[in-house]
Amino acid sequence: MGNNISGFSSIICASGVLISIWVFQRWKALNYLQSYGIVCPNKAHFIYGNLHQLRWSKTKSIQEKQTEWLTKYGKVVGYYMGLKPRIMLADLDILKEVLMKDINIFTNRPDVPRGMPTLVSLRDERWKEVRHVLTPTYSLLKLKAMFPTINECTDLFISILKERSDPSTASTELEIYEPFQGLTLDVISRCALALQLDCQRNIQDEILEAVRKFFRLDLSRIVVMLVCFPGLRSFFRILFRFAPSNKLIAFVLNHVRLVVDRRRQAKEVITELISLIRKLQIIGKLSSALLNDDEIAWNACVFLLAGYETTSTALAYVTYCLSLYPDIQEKVFDEIIEKIGSDLSALSYDDVSKLQYLELVILESLRLFPPVPLFVSRECKETTTINGITIPVDCAIDVPVWSIHRDPELWEEPLTFDPLRHSPEEKTKRHPLAFLPFGAGPRNCIGARFAMLEMKCTIANLVRHFTIKTSEKNPVPLPTVVRTTIMNPSNGVWIKLVKR
Repeated sequence: MGNNISGFSSIICASGVLISIWVFQRWKALNYLQSYGIVCPNKAHFIYGNLHQLRWSKTKSIQEKQTEWLTKYGKVVGYYMGLKPRIMLADLDILKEVLMKDINIFTNRPDVPRGMPTLVSLRDERWKEVRHVLTPTYSLLKLKAMFPTINECTDLFISILKERSDPSTASTELEIYEPFQGLTLDVISRCALALQLDCQRNIQDEILEAVRKFFRLDLSRIVVMLVCFPGLRSFFRILFRFAPSNKLIAFVLNHVRLVVDRRRQAKEVITELISLIRKLQIIGKLSSALLNDDEIAWNACVFLLAGYETTSTALAYVTYCLSLYPDIQEKVFDEIIEKIGSDLSALSYDDVSKLQYLELVILESLRLFPPVPLFVSRECKETTTINGITIPVDCAIDVPVWSIHRDPELWEEPLTFDPLRHSPEEKTKRHPLAFLPFGAGPRNCIGARFAMLEMKCTIANLVRHFTIKTSEKNPVPLPTVVRTTIMNPSNGVWIKLVKR
């Protein structure tokens, strides 16, 4: 009996020691940044870190909470996602070093799944190889070659909108975000894969529905578990195979694989995908590991998903802004008539390049409503000090794009919609990193020029054929939601279109 009591006491004591060690280690981890002199918000949760304050506020969005912290604690704010130390960085001089100069220290993104051979997730030298080879895919010559396809898709988009107009009033009221999703998927699938979908007319197109479901998924709970319990990542990888998000990715991947196989068998250089395949095969040879079709399909799938969601979201916000400011909309219309004329059926790349005021309007919309307000992030490879701020190894750097774009110290009357902020004259007056809709530095968005071209072509056609008016169905201010990385309009964007 005495031995049993003694054994039980030993177990209790050992458990107490282990718990004490665990508690001490977590306490130490949650004071890691403070030991480097980084200011952090109070009340870090023992399990979640500061995640509960940032993501689960009942009164403020995540981007509003970021702004609150920056206002309260300064331009450099440390916090914890679980035990992962992160620094929210709005000091633009330090940010310039991180994103543009110290690329060898801040090469990688911290929050993407590893092991997938995509431009988003690749690391170090492998990423540099892939980026170097893929960059010409978005060259001026390639963009000019793709423009007729973009314009053809946009013509179809305008035709569908006209069909929806009431013949008696020549007008219609509609939610425009979903039609934009059909348009951008049509554009990217044709330009990247030479894949003809019926996703503009058929809102139940299976690929369109799959990618819509994927971006509607709220992955925050999965992210929380991975962040708070990194030791269980192998277990979560097994569970992920059965998750709805994985099934949707697999569905899209299977379609992409079919296109890859079909184009490979055709042995004709007739699409951008063939160019992409050949470039990726070159990478494989350089790395002594030829990429297989599955790896090629993954990269093509990423281009498809990224080109679909971010651009459709940006287009919805631009249209919303134009509906609010009819005087600016008329300036866009006047520029189109003056520089191109009334017939846009033969619109060319060079024509779109003339629409400078339209470009300023799009840029101002991207300032107020950046589609990707959270995903500009980097990981620190080695402890380094920049302008007196020490950034420890393995710390993640987060760029609060939304907060920077609305900072009154950087932008006069930041909530006012003023396209002329982006004129060449005004641009020279501000810090080069005050505007970051596509990120900055060598790891910025590779498809930025393609996205701008698509948006200019679409909005030019829309404004040429319709007057865009506001709808009472839009709450003011327009509610947004960030489920994972994209800032979507929560309830879509309602507008009234009147034929010109």
